[in-house]
Amino acid sequence: MANWLITGSERWLTPLYDYMHAELLKRDIAHADETTLQVLKEPGRAAQTKSYLWLYRTGRIG
Repeated sequence: MANWLITGSERWLTPLYDYMHAELLKRDIAHADETTLQVLKEPGRAAQTKSYLWLYRTGRIG
């Protein structure tokens, strides 16, 4: 099952990410948000360690 997930992500999610990244860079304005969150049972890190999630978007639709 792991190979199925890796192959699927390489085939479908990587091109989607690349497309969305290229579209974001075409815009004049981009918004970014950095949010901290707690991740439990992350290998090699304590549960109290801060983890981050970043969200990027443009101000326009279309």
